Amino acid sequence: SYFFNKIFDLDISYIEKCIRKIENNFDLFFSDIAYSNIIMHIIIAIKRIQLGRDIVMPKKELNSLIDTQEFKIALTLADELEEYYCIKIPKDEIGYITIHFLGANKSNLTNNKVIKNLEKYEHIAKQIISNVSYYIGIDLTNDKQLLEGFMEHLQPTMYRIKHHLILKNPILSEIKIKYGYLFDIVKIAVSPLEEYLEKNILNEDEIGYLVLHFGASLERYRIDEIIKPDVLVVCGTGIGTAEILVSRLKRIFNINIVGN
Repeated sequence: SYFFNKIFDLDISYIEKCIRKIENNFDLFFSDIAYSNIIMHIIIAIKRIQLGRDIVMPKKELNSLIDTQEFKIALTLADELEEYYCIKIPKDEIGYITIHFLGANKSNLTNNKVIKNLEKYEHIAKQIISNVSYYIGIDLTNDKQLLEGFMEHLQPTMYRIKHHLILKNPILSEIKIKYGYLFDIVKIAVSPLEEYLEKNILNEDEIGYLVLHFGASLERYRIDEIIKPDVLVVCGTGIGTAEILVSRLKRIFNINIVGN
């Protein structure tokens, strides 16, 4: 904050407080990278306004953003920034702030997030998961956790690609080393998403984030595929005692109780 305060001659700490307030009020938590990108964009926007420089967003694009929850959040932020910095933030600027919110990796703390345009994201997610399953020879289409996580990830990804926002992946090299074969497969399998985005090709940073979802799914698959030992429970004191023993054994060990 001190560094940016000196360069831009702004009280950056107030912007940070506003973003934290948004997280609290709207029950959100931004990733570190998303948080930094939003702060930087707001700093530049404020300086642009102070210098009298206009930025214009096509009306059609702006109108498509107005009904989103993120636009309402951006309006709330704009009100506070206008009062504190004694500026007037035009709707076009609010639109670009909205794009950063939409493209941000964020989580909902109470896990009650409703994904808008659910059918669109679900259709694309299922296509990609089906493609990956075909190429690796393992059916991941029944992994509900994969589908839900993938759908939630698609929303900000699509906004980033559409609006040419770059999200660097700090562990890209590690992902390529651990999941090299999977990386190449996902790169091909995301064609339905690229077609929807009118041939906008996903960069390797975005591919890397998608690979992590499939890597986690494969880990879950391998755990489920471990052969469970068959166990027969024999107890001389009665069925009730045997049932208690069965419950204890199942809780402690990954086994298949064939009878008691």
